[in-house]
Amino acid sequence: AAAVLARVTSDPYDLIYDPFCGSGTLVFEAMLAAANKPPGLYRKFAFQHTPYYSKATWEHLCQRANAAITMIPCHLLGSDIDPRAIKNAQDTLKSRKLPIPSQFWLADALSTDLGQISKHAKAPFLVANLPYGHRLNSPETAQMLIHKFCDHLISSGKGWSYALITRHPDVFRRAGVPIRQT
Repeated sequence: AAAVLARVTSDPYDLIYDPFCGSGTLVFEAMLAAANKPPGLYRKFAFQHTPYYSKATWEHLCQRANAAITMIPCHLLGSDIDPRAIKNAQDTLKSRKLPIPSQFWLADALSTDLGQISKHAKAPFLVANLPYGHRLNSPETAQMLIHKFCDHLISSGKGWSYALITRHPDVFRRAGVPIRQT
């Protein structure tokens, strides 16, 4: 996931969308990456309770990290078919001071109109951790869903760049979706 999201800051994407967002982890991590905000900047760590911890040094590093936060103009979107996951993502969005506009909604990834979502974007990027079996009861069901998503990506995803985390890369090859496996 970290390698996938490193693309957010290395390429000029103005829209990032996760159609299988679950509770929004990839969208929120993309938001931090797009803002050049280090993960965990405001949390407490176990090393802060060790004898070698220097509060002054840590505060200095945090101040430098805060000063380096920059906004990359980008819209972040997520959708999922599970209403509980979307509620969790929306609750997280409301409860945190997040630096980039984001939106989550209930939708089936197989019927989402990618062309409509990206109509104002110059460089849309689709990112997803695709279902791999546990939530879908079996790996075969996951492969079938991914094959349908491949068809949808081919028919509706013109102009999109994408990074997909999957246990089933062979499904993309069989469907003719161009991939570069890393």
